[in-house]
Amino acid sequence: MRGSFDPEFVVGEVSTNDKVLGITGNSAACEQAVSEESSATSMNLCGSPVDFRLVEFDSVSSTNDLIKRAIDSGEDEGLVVRADSQDGGYGRYGRAWSSPKGGLYMSVLLDPASHIEDARELAAKLPTLSLLVSLSVRNAIVDEIGSGFSDKVKIKWPNDILFVDDEKRCDATSDDLDTISRPMFRKLCGISLELHGGAVCIGIGINVDRSEEGDDGKDAQSEDAPRRNSPAFLSELVKNARPSDAAKVPNVTNSEDSAENVSITRLCNRVISHLAVDFSKWAIEPFACFKERYNSKLALNGLNVRIEDSKATVRTEGEVLGVDDRGCLLVRASDGSVECVSSGEAHVSLVK
Repeated sequence: MRGSFDPEFVVGEVSTNDKVLGITGNSAACEQAVSEESSATSMNLCGSPVDFRLVEFDSVSSTNDLIKRAIDSGEDEGLVVRADSQDGGYGRYGRAWSSPKGGLYMSVLLDPASHIEDARELAAKLPTLSLLVSLSVRNAIVDEIGSGFSDKVKIKWPNDILFVDDEKRCDATSDDLDTISRPMFRKLCGISLELHGGAVCIGIGINVDRSEEGDDGKDAQSEDAPRRNSPAFLSELVKNARPSDAAKVPNVTNSEDSAENVSITRLCNRVISHLAVDFSKWAIEPFACFKERYNSKLALNGLNVRIEDSKATVRTEGEVLGVDDRGCLLVRASDGSVECVSSGEAHVSLVK
């Protein structure tokens, strides 16, 4: 049994009603629910060639694992799996990913190879897909919490989503993003992409409500890794919006109960809507068409960073100039030379 993505939810026309899509169940029913045939027809959303279908669960081990098993079983692209919680979630490089109830945890199956026949073109474009997804998710978040936050929700290359807290500045000398003497960066969302069986499994985790399982301050989908940023939660951002921002926050009617107006269901639909539009364009046009939009939302522009590989070896250090047509980060060193850094295993940290 599988639900279908509701065509009512299209970019710019998202319903304010909490309309539940798909099915709800538990992990024991996951394999059967994901693998059963569906009678749903393609919605062809906003001209998208992808038939998006949503399946929802109370709790699973990992939505990514379900998508990868679906790929193994020959499932068509467009399958979206969402769960209220995960007990075996993971992020980039397989790091443990804490996922208690309160966050949006979803994974998406896409098959770029079915849209891009030329192998060389596909190989060149695939590294930019993570940037494209981050732009889609970032825009979905702003749609949900309001345009008053547009300048505060940014992308950390290649694909994390951060909240830029201009009212808080950090003074420590550590190279962590949230401890430099600059506006504080707080993590809203983590995104991972995995190639599997010729298709792509996209994992998305967004902090919506602070978990009731503990008050240790950890974000709802924090990676078990050093130097991570402190968390931010959408419901708290909306609830604490300043009067100047509140007029641009469409889901707030009363600051006392505004947290209830950030809907995980609605946010999930916004993500799918933006991804449907952006992926269909990405499949037929070069990433250069997205570069200006992506760079305008990049948190690191103009800041000095250090780039390290997976072995903590410093590759380069300098000022971020944005990304190029291939999605590589452009870093200008002190001698004026500019290096193009591909995402891969790169770790980015701020320096003075």
